[in-house]
Amino acid sequence: MHQRTRRFALPIVLIVLGVIFLLINSRILSSDALQRLSDLWPLLLVILGLQLVFTHTLGPRRGQIAGLAAAALIVVAAVAYAIVGPPVPAGTQQQESAQLIGA
Repeated sequence: MHQRTRRFALPIVLIVLGVIFLLINSRILSSDALQRLSDLWPLLLVILGLQLVFTHTLGPRRGQIAGLAAAALIVVAAVAYAIVGPPVPAGTQQQESAQLIGA
């Protein structure tokens, strides 16, 4: 990572976390939406890969701008998916065996 990129990494992470917590507190993101958003963590790898590809093919300056634009688009799409996406599957819920037999 370049020195300039390292300087902005922590503030960007803090801003993203702050926006997520703000959306939760304002009830725009529900717990289901937060679960869907956490399922999209591989998008971080996609963003990092795109940044590397753009930097090597377009040069440092243009690559950084293209990478940031792609990252912004991906983040907006992920938040939109988390807000309006399908419900979280109930496959992780458990029942007591006594409830299944009706005891």
